[in-house]
Amino acid sequence: DVMERRRDSSILHADNELLAEALEREHEAELKLEAAIEHDIDAKRELEQLIDNKVVLKQEFHDLEKIIHEHTVSLWEKENAKKRKSDKSKKVHHFDWWHRRW
Repeated sequence: DVMERRRDSSILHADNELLAEALEREHEAELKLEAAIEHDIDAKRELEQLIDNKVVLKQEFHDLEKIIHEHTVSLWEKENAKKRKSDKSKKVHHFDWWHRRW
């Protein structure tokens, strides 16, 4: 009878050790899962921030394109105005020279 009790006690002790080990592993797994979830949440926030930044950068790029286009058109118009003015002054100069020579 004593042997049976010792054996039962030994089995119970081994079962308790296995249960404690299983609970410890379960707790470690829960901690790892919580850490992974936090990492996923942080990664999602970073991705959302990158998407927001991309939208802002695209808008800034569009604005810069518009400014460059407007500046280019302005320069082109100035050049054309200079050219027209230059062409008129050449004509006037030529006309004056032609008529003054007589």
